[in-house]
Amino acid sequence: MRCCVSEQNPTHPFQIRDYRLIWLTRFLTVSAMSAVVVVIGAQTYQVARTVHHMPEAKAAFMLGLLGLAQFIPFMLLTPIAGLLADRFDRRIIGATSIAIDFSIALTLALANSAGAVSLPLLFGLAALHGAARVFIGPSVSSIVPNVVPAELLPKAVALGSIAWQSAGVLGPALGGLLLARSGAFPYWYGSVLLGLAFFAILAVRKIPQVKLVDEPPLRQIAQGARFVWHERFLLGCVSLDLFAVLLGGATAMLPVFAYDVLHVGDEGLGLMRGAPALGAALVALWLSFRPVRHEVGAKMLWAVVVFGLATAVFGLSKN
Repeated sequence: MRCCVSEQNPTHPFQIRDYRLIWLTRFLTVSAMSAVVVVIGAQTYQVARTVHHMPEAKAAFMLGLLGLAQFIPFMLLTPIAGLLADRFDRRIIGATSIAIDFSIALTLALANSAGAVSLPLLFGLAALHGAARVFIGPSVSSIVPNVVPAELLPKAVALGSIAWQSAGVLGPALGGLLLARSGAFPYWYGSVLLGLAFFAILAVRKIPQVKLVDEPPLRQIAQGARFVWHERFLLGCVSLDLFAVLLGGATAMLPVFAYDVLHVGDEGLGLMRGAPALGAALVALWLSFRPVRHEVGAKMLWAVVVFGLATAVFGLSKN
């Protein structure tokens, strides 16, 4: 596909205006929503324990249900997210998703300021976020190949990963620190960043639409599913990641550990929640210098094994 950059012969992705805007959009949205999601989980657990006087086990179960409330719309809408990103202006899709997340953060900021936080409100807005985040990835990330020359694309992807992981460290840590001061502060922080991200993605120049093969949407979705099913390596990667997340998703339970096991409070929750992203960022940095070239599948499998063992050790730890 022909590139749409106006800069003459760039040697680095950051020399391209539209890429800088996309990078900034990704950093702002991840930083904002990782903070908001952490605080939604923390407040769900706190409301369950203090307002509804639930025991630890039942309050922890509420965290599991909260994750399910986010996952169900994500699962149902995922097949059509890529389809819409191919057929409509990706900037508008991304901006709409960011606007929905902005409304979530703003509503929770106002609810906290008014003392009106409740479990139905937290669950409903968590589900709405699950629906919105489906569209951000396919819309925003897929613009990159349209604005960056092919020879700079690997570096652009690596820089995008750095934006994602660094924001994933900063957002939860700040969310925990702000939550310790006021329940509304993390949501005001998220609202400001999402407002900036909204204008940043709209400032990207419009990408020319590519003429697509005129096929029914359901057939295109089915073709994508068949492609994944018949590509053994891709299917293996997806399956490993799926089982690791489903069976080792300890991060959802971190409020339980922060408040009732380790007793480290809001600040400790933020730091613990940012720790996985910090580890991912360090490994991503290492792999940028020493990429995996041989026995990729076996190394992925061992990585999942280590992930599972680390999860088990964390569950037993009192430190």
